[in-house]
Amino acid sequence: MIAEIKHYAENDFENGRNSTSVTIDDQTLHETELQAFQSAIDAGAGAVMCSYNRINTVYSCGNDATLNGVLRGQLGFKGFVTSDWGAVHRTSDLLHGDSIEQPANAAGTTPYGQQLLTAVTTGTPEVAATADFPAEPAHSAAAWKAAVDNAVLAILTEENNADLLEGTQYGSHYDPSTHAPYVPPRPNLDSLRPISFAIAQAIAEQSATLLKNNSNALPLGRSDLSDTLVMGPTAIAPYIGGGGSAHVTPYDPAVGPFDALSAAAGQHANLSYVPGYDLDGHLVPSSATSAPDPAAGYPNWTLTPADTGFANQPGLLRQQITTDTVPSGAQPALYTASDAAPDRVDQTLDYTGRTPCRPAPRGDGRGCSPPRRTRAARRGN
Repeated sequence: MIAEIKHYAENDFENGRNSTSVTIDDQTLHETELQAFQSAIDAGAGAVMCSYNRINTVYSCGNDATLNGVLRGQLGFKGFVTSDWGAVHRTSDLLHGDSIEQPANAAGTTPYGQQLLTAVTTGTPEVAATADFPAEPAHSAAAWKAAVDNAVLAILTEENNADLLEGTQYGSHYDPSTHAPYVPPRPNLDSLRPISFAIAQAIAEQSATLLKNNSNALPLGRSDLSDTLVMGPTAIAPYIGGGGSAHVTPYDPAVGPFDALSAAAGQHANLSYVPGYDLDGHLVPSSATSAPDPAAGYPNWTLTPADTGFANQPGLLRQQITTDTVPSGAQPALYTASDAAPDRVDQTLDYTGRTPCRPAPRGDGRGCSPPRRTRAARRGN
């Protein structure tokens, strides 16, 4: 396993992070966020993920000052840098410190695809500054090849340090005389649970910051729980991590705050609970969801002639898309190759749990039949 630290750097918000520029001076950068990155590098982290935002007007994944100057030059990082999803904007990001582009595609239309192949063959001319990017000088094919070599070497070095190349001819323990691959022993995950729990709890406790403590109300003692109200949905069903790549699955069912407080307080405590704000919202009947009609002209939605047959049918229209980069707010590009999956409508369940019937093809004259009543229903049960 290779530990990756992210997001480098100054990615301290969500809204507008793809375009916002964080203005920060060198001293403040070192005295705040960089201390955590330095500690992780010293502990052996082998990868860093560059962030979406700009730092002093330059996108993080193409920021030579922060990647090559600070991260590698000052913090001593020897591993590889991978971009956040879609955070590479130009092929020259490779020259300025990024090692891996996410995502790439087989068609080679991303910055590290055909554009990079051309660069390592013929070099690249000077590019003038724009409102979005600084000027880029001309680079020879040799400079591009060196950048590719440096990136690949950093990646393979970290993989080898983590024994990920063992079992192949490229591993450090490979014996060319016998051609027998060396397969290193793997740790028993169950044996790691106690120390993993202890480390996670210690990090959580040490990361908590108390901003105010009126009348020294905290920490709570057992006597303080004699008449206590616990609020919030996540007090019962704990929220573990975030969405997407931040989602984690704990070894065992995590204990929520209410259960933890109840166990700590003992039998004589008087704890009560209210859900407070409903995070799940309200059930929406399937009749509120239907496939779009191409004739309606939906903005930012690419519909095909075949989708006409699905118009207004109950359910959700499913289309196969690519990972090609599109402008902000636009629909993902549809995958239209010969092996593309056909569009289809996924059925939904209405709030009663029944599968909604599908209308007959246009002009058929048949409609949806009412649900068949069961014997118990006829009896009034």
